[in-house]
Amino acid sequence: MWSLTVYASIIVVTVVLPFSLSKCPKNFTDVGSKVCLIVIKQPSFYCDAHRICDQEGRNSGQRLFMIGRHAHKLSVNLFGLTIFHTGINSFLENLGKLRNGWQVSEPGYISDVLNATDIPWSLLEPFENGEQVVSFLSGGLYAKRQSSLFTYPVCELSNVAYPNKTGVSKFNRNYPRPLASNFMELDLSVGCFRQTTAASALACGLKCRLLDECFTFYFNQQRKDCRLSLYVDSRLPKSLQNTPGEWMRFRRKP
Repeated sequence: MWSLTVYASIIVVTVVLPFSLSKCPKNFTDVGSKVCLIVIKQPSFYCDAHRICDQEGRNSGQRLFMIGRHAHKLSVNLFGLTIFHTGINSFLENLGKLRNGWQVSEPGYISDVLNATDIPWSLLEPFENGEQVVSFLSGGLYAKRQSSLFTYPVCELSNVAYPNKTGVSKFNRNYPRPLASNFMELDLSVGCFRQTTAASALACGLKCRLLDECFTFYFNQQRKDCRLSLYVDSRLPKSLQNTPGEWMRFRRKP
């Protein structure tokens, strides 16, 4: 298997204590099974919603992410709101109307896929074809194009510490599985990418390694183009499919 190993030249110490309390922290809602949720009332589009959860957690010395696996615990009465973002998405594969195979943005579960019974889908959902995100609307979950909603994120407290920035990080080309294409099939979504430049795949990988929220990077040697996928594992936007050069994908291994 093609792999890229990145060594850190800068030592950064980050301490996040795993969540092990029997009760949720102040301002969080305990929904059972040690799941603690909070709504951040900053309306935003999908990628900014991820960033808001992440930043809110850092500000309080915790690690937060957009709810995914525990979306079944949401209800219209929980926070007095009827529309929320979730971290559930199909950025790695065009699932169309399938209810299986959707991914989440939860640390430790990025590479896992959900079963149909894990998601309280609304009747007839998913309805559209194409890569999409899942939003909570009036009591159920709906698949939507990425830019369709400007609303609040529901953030969940993580018990997974931030990645270790010392030692060795491994990035593999075919992890968690080989993809038929590095590009999305339709333009309903574009993922959450940061564009930068790098002299090599190794240099691009180091940039990803130094960001806790970076799970995957793509590198185009001809263009020296480095794309960092933040908060979610994603394929590249369809709009990049005809750009010159070969795009190589590398996914951080847990």
